[in-house]
Amino acid sequence: MKLRSPFAFDDELHPRWASLLRWVTVALLLVGFLGILGYAVVGDHKLRGSLLTLHRSAGLAVLLVTLLRIVTLPAQRYDQASRSRGLRIVALASHAVLYLALIATPLLGWALTSARGQTALFLGAIPLPSILQSDGALAAELQQVHRLVAGLLLGCIALYAVTLGWHRPRVRDGSRWRWWLPLRRSTDSP
Repeated sequence: MKLRSPFAFDDELHPRWASLLRWVTVALLLVGFLGILGYAVVGDHKLRGSLLTLHRSAGLAVLLVTLLRIVTLPAQRYDQASRSRGLRIVALASHAVLYLALIATPLLGWALTSARGQTALFLGAIPLPSILQSDGALAAELQQVHRLVAGLLLGCIALYAVTLGWHRPRVRDGSRWRWWLPLRRSTDSP
């Protein structure tokens, strides 16, 4: 069995490292969600602080990985992903909304942390600069907006998954399989 490089293209449209970055994003989103869920249900003050730091670090990592994904978008050639112009437009629009939510959610969380007068720590150790002055009323508003945009992000992800399930049997262009693991058996191996 011969494994292909993660920098090879799965097909004529998508490099394997795009799948890897996608799954890193999914894992970080899951860690962030579980961190804030744990924060909401745990009573121990020290553990709550650790879970909030985990949530914040995962969010900041999502921001970094998303920016890396955006920088590499031209290599993925989304403009050729479908023969249908309508599907291309819908795909580009849905990706734009998804990327905006992936950027806005962590930035709003960072702003919320700053407005609370707290320091955002990346990986629990690297202090990030405050991006807003401490303001309790603004923090309350930012918390609502952060939750709303995070809900929008979850909705986008769910819609994206449903769309993949619809797309494969109807369009049959292999797009659903581009989502899976970046290291697969090469089809050209003996």
